[in-house]
Amino acid sequence: MKRILLFLIILSYLNIWADDTGDLLWQKAVIIAKENSHLITGELEQVTKLTNKKGKVKVEETILITYSQSGNDVVGRFESSCSNGGKPVGQDDERIKSMLEEDMLNKEALFLNFKGTDLQVTKKPDIQEIKGHQCQRFDYEYYEYDDESNKNLRYWGKVWLDNENGIPLLDEGNLESPIKMMKDITIATFYHYGEDGWYIDEVNTSFRISMLIISAYTTICRYYRNYWEFIPVDSEMQESD
Repeated sequence: MKRILLFLIILSYLNIWADDTGDLLWQKAVIIAKENSHLITGELEQVTKLTNKKGKVKVEETILITYSQSGNDVVGRFESSCSNGGKPVGQDDERIKSMLEEDMLNKEALFLNFKGTDLQVTKKPDIQEIKGHQCQRFDYEYYEYDDESNKNLRYWGKVWLDNENGIPLLDEGNLESPIKMMKDITIATFYHYGEDGWYIDEVNTSFRISMLIISAYTTICRYYRNYWEFIPVDSEMQESD
């Protein structure tokens, strides 16, 4: 009996079966995300760099997209692109199309419009200072279906919440590779919080491409700027117009 009790205590300490989505801090993060879901980025700059093993940049590409309100929709507009070491992309490029078609009104996140499955959240004892905030660590794991690879891909990582008010400030994520040649995929999401609200400030994705004896490293940095408030247009006002 003592051995069983000791085993249960150890399991509890390790949080093996923990699901802390009901934790007060996590619930505060959900509320913060919902209350600020009306904030839409006005400008998205994507900078992609391709480097070799020594860290030398071989190709650098920048794409700029702006977003504005049209009725009850958010529409994207391709502004510009430039490339150092490669061919500049045009509006018909698949990457541009993907950015223009992003659903800015229903942004997916751990705390809002979550589309994954089997989400497991575990509160950890670690405390770390981020942007002047003392933050609590929460580990997470979930799966999400990927249309291109036709697989349920595993996501896992740790997110840091202010240990008093639950403000999400940093998400350090990892993604299971959808194809064999992609390795070590990491996704770091940095959040802003201030008088103008809470929103994504920057997302950095990095991975390694490995083909036979060739290795290349890619980083994709997304900078979100000039946020604005989306105000739904009343349907009766639309009809009167």
